[in-house]
Amino acid sequence: MNDNTLPWVEKYRPTKLNQIISQNDIINCLNNITTAEHMPNFLFYGPPGTGKTSTINAITNKLYGTNYSLMVLELNGSDDRGINIVRGKIQKFASADTMFSNGIKLIILDEVDYMTVEAQNALRQIIDDYAYNVRFCLICNYISKIIPALISRCISLRFTPISKIEAIKKIKEICKKENCIITKEGIDAVIKLAKGDMRKIYNLLQSTYISYQEINEQNVYQCMIYPKPSDMQELFKKLISGTLEENIQALVELKEEKSIGLNEIIDELQEILLKYNIDEKIKMNLIKRLSRIELYNNSNIVDKVQLYGLAGIFVLSKYDK
Repeated sequence: MNDNTLPWVEKYRPTKLNQIISQNDIINCLNNITTAEHMPNFLFYGPPGTGKTSTINAITNKLYGTNYSLMVLELNGSDDRGINIVRGKIQKFASADTMFSNGIKLIILDEVDYMTVEAQNALRQIIDDYAYNVRFCLICNYISKIIPALISRCISLRFTPISKIEAIKKIKEICKKENCIITKEGIDAVIKLAKGDMRKIYNLLQSTYISYQEINEQNVYQCMIYPKPSDMQELFKKLISGTLEENIQALVELKEEKSIGLNEIIDELQEILLKYNIDEKIKMNLIKRLSRIELYNNSNIVDKVQLYGLAGIFVLSKYDK
């Protein structure tokens, strides 16, 4: 495939360990302990877009090269999550003879936190039974969903969100290569919306550039269909001082005229509220009620009901004094 037709997230995906950004301690550790003969089991965990899958792919490129398809099995735990996949594909691959007498095979399980407890317990047994010729790399977002028996059999490495400094450096590098026009405000908007997720940075840069040919603050927010900070500041002032009817009208106008999702509105209101100079008791109650509305909204309870509830909690806050 021509590089010009590739999504930027694939075009600029790291292929070597020294290309992974913002995870220096992890990369130094892996460079020291990763060899074909002496490789431990790994558990990579942390937020999306922080380099977990790219890191293990870089390791496999280094260790196996053209023998990748023979020596590596890659599965996704969100698709293959039951005990049958463990007893089927994984055990079959683990028990098969290697093509090379000194080869240690590798099984990569992405999104392993989606696997059932029964499947994780079966996986623990396979890790023990085939330790002589197979290593595992388990990848997840939430280590709390992994059973202790699996965690104890792996070296656990936590990937952190991409630092702002590293993200800005990478954004400038990509825009220079792609000959993109980007403003300082555009960079700040991408950083804010991506929240340390490098995949989201790549996708946001490319989609904004394709849509508008210039990456500035307004274009980034429009591309993401996300509320602009100035719009949210104005909405917050209305909600703090308005009646129930006025608050409902302000929320409906922002949500419908600009096609903004209710969760995005709640996220921004929480951020503004944390910095707002207001009585601590009122602030605490508002945050508690905002989180409850977000929970109900994510539980697929009627969107309009949650919007009315959002309008109401700001009116209710006037009685918290």
